[in-house]
Amino acid sequence: MMCDLSNVEGTPRMGTRSTATVVLVDDASESVLCDERGDGARLPEVRFESAWPPLDGRLADALAAQLGVRGLVREPLDFVTVVMAARPGQDAPVGYRWCPPADVYGQKSVVDRFLDEDSRWRPQWYRAGWVERADAYIDQVLAATGRRRSGDSRQVKHWSLSAVLRAPADNGDVFLKSVLPAYAHEPAVTSWLARQGCGPFATITATDTTSAWWLADDFGGTDGQTAPPADQARIMTQLCRIQVAMLDRTETLVGLGCRLLDNSDLAAAIPDLLVRDDLWAAPKDLRNLYRALDAHEATRLRALGPYLRRCCAELDATGIPQTLLHGDFHPGNAVLREDGVLLHDWSFAMISNPLFDLASCFYDATPAQAAAAFDAYLAGWSGVLDPATMRRAWRYAGPLSAFMELVKFVGLVDLVGEAYAFNYLPVVYGWARRLMGAV
Repeated sequence: MMCDLSNVEGTPRMGTRSTATVVLVDDASESVLCDERGDGARLPEVRFESAWPPLDGRLADALAAQLGVRGLVREPLDFVTVVMAARPGQDAPVGYRWCPPADVYGQKSVVDRFLDEDSRWRPQWYRAGWVERADAYIDQVLAATGRRRSGDSRQVKHWSLSAVLRAPADNGDVFLKSVLPAYAHEPAVTSWLARQGCGPFATITATDTTSAWWLADDFGGTDGQTAPPADQARIMTQLCRIQVAMLDRTETLVGLGCRLLDNSDLAAAIPDLLVRDDLWAAPKDLRNLYRALDAHEATRLRALGPYLRRCCAELDATGIPQTLLHGDFHPGNAVLREDGVLLHDWSFAMISNPLFDLASCFYDATPAQAAAAFDAYLAGWSGVLDPATMRRAWRYAGPLSAFMELVKFVGLVDLVGEAYAFNYLPVVYGWARRLMGAV
C-alpha cells in the first residue's frame, strides 16, 4: 500500500463568494479613494464570485467593472484587504472622492500599519512604480529584437513570493517574472535544462540579475490542471524523464544554484522545526484561516521526530540516487503541447531524493488519482530502478516528502516575515496534518 498524502485537510477553502477591501492609492496626490455613499468616508469594497480576492488582473477587472476606476494590485495586506495603485489621471467616480490617508485611519488595523510603516521590508514589486519599471524593461528587450508591446501588461500573479506580468506583443505574448533573491536561479536552471534534450522548457529571452527578473516567451499549450487522466500520466512521465536524465548532471545543477539536500541534512532539520512553538502553539485566527493546530495535534506532531529520523536512515539504505527535484511539482506547473509536456516554475529546484517531488502532486488528489499517478511514476523509472525498491522506498519517502513541503512553507513564512506570513500559514498547517496522516 502506498503512503497516502491525498485528501487529508487540503488547501484551505472558504465560501464561494468574497469581498475585498481595496486601498486604492493615487501616488501623484498621495491620496486614497473613499466611498462617501454611506456614513462618512469608508474604504471601498469589491465583490468576487470566488473563495477570496484574486491577486492578479481579475482584481483590476472587478475594480473597473464595479467602481469604474482602473488600478493594479500592489500589496495584499491580508486575505481580504488589498492595496492597489490607481492608474494616473482618474477622477473619482460618483459617490467617491480622493481623501488624505488620515481619513481612513481606524477602519482596519492592517491598513493603519500599511500607512504607518512605509519603511518596512517589502518585495520590490510591492513598491510604487514597479509595474512601470517592468514595462520599460519589457519594451527595451522587445525593441532590441525589432518587436514592440501592443498593449498594457496584465498581472498574472502578485504575492509575496513572486510577481508575473503577461505583455501582449507582436509575434506572441511575453512573460516577465520577478522572484525573491533566494529563488533567482530559476532562469539559469530553466535555460540549461532546455539545452539538455529532455523535453520542452520555457524559452528565457532576457535576464536582469540586479532586479531578479527575466523575460520568457509565451509557451502556449494546455494547462495541466485541466488535463484528463491519460494526460496526467504524461505529466508524471515527463518528470521521470527529466529526473532520470539529470542523475549524472547534479554537479552542474548545484553550480547553477540548486541546493543539495541529502537525507542526513533532512534528518538534522527535523528537531528544530518540530519545536517551533511560534507555529505549533499559535492560536487559530484569520492570518492562518483558523487552521492552526490544536493542543492534541501539536503534541502528535512534536512526537514525530524519532520516526522521521528513522525514515531518513531507512530511505538512505534503499540506495535511491539523488537527482533534480522540481520542488513544486503539480499539474498547474505543467502545460501540454504538441512537442511534449512542458514543466515550468523551477524556483524551488534542488538536488535530493526524486520521490520527494510527489507530495505536492498528490496534494489535492483523491486516493485513486494518487495511486494512478504513483503507478505512472514507477513506470517512468522502471528502466533504471526496480519498481519494488521504489515502492519500498516510498514507505519512508512519503512521510518525508510531506515533511519537505512543511519545511518549504515554514521557510517562506520566515523569509517574508510577519507582515506576509498569512500567504503561507494555512498551507503550513495543511502540510502538518498531511504529515501526521501519512505517518
